[in-house]
Amino acid sequence: MLKKQEMKISAFTMQFLILYCTVYGLQKDVFTSLHVSGVLSINVLEL
Repeated sequence: MLKKQEMKISAFTMQFLILYCTVYGLQKDVFTSLHVSGVLSINVLEL
């Protein structure tokens, strides 16, 4: 059961990485600005 779970997780991780790379490649500027604003808002919340 643990092996099946690990396989599902690794498959999901691979799909996520592919999707992440695709989105980042196609919309780098938008994604970067969203990431930066997200980091800034997290930093503000931590303060």
